[in-house]
Amino acid sequence: MPVVVRPGVITFFGNAALTRGTVLAGVNALTGASLAGTPQDNISPAKAQLGVRFNDARDRWWVEYGVRSQAKVTRVASTLLESPYLIPQDLLGLDGFTIQRFSWGLNLRPRDGRIGLVFAVENLADRFYREQFQFAPARGRSVTVAVHVR
Repeated sequence: MPVVVRPGVITFFGNAALTRGTVLAGVNALTGASLAGTPQDNISPAKAQLGVRFNDARDRWWVEYGVRSQAKVTRVASTLLESPYLIPQDLLGLDGFTIQRFSWGLNLRPRDGRIGLVFAVENLADRFYREQFQFAPARGRSVTVAVHVR
């Protein structure tokens, strides 16, 4: 949702998703038990991303702040919980998390926007978190410096 102000354009953005998965039919290969009606594996229940961006009127520079959040997984597949190979990382990856991102950039050719520099800091609070259903934890705060060419 862009809002034009004298010094430039402020753009608010966001998205949200709510997902729920249920197994309709199937059998646990290890136990032979029916999986019908049980939670589907690898479903993040709720996620959202919100942010705001400012571009100066001449499109020479911009700055952006965003927040990404995922809720804790509470409906866990029985095949995961009953797995003989269950390890702590499998359960730690079910926790919810929220991370913040701040970025800014310079357009070196503002008229056509073909070349620019981007600087970004992800996970501003330097919080430990795991992307859901990923084995490895996310590293702490990260910094990105990039050149973009369109």
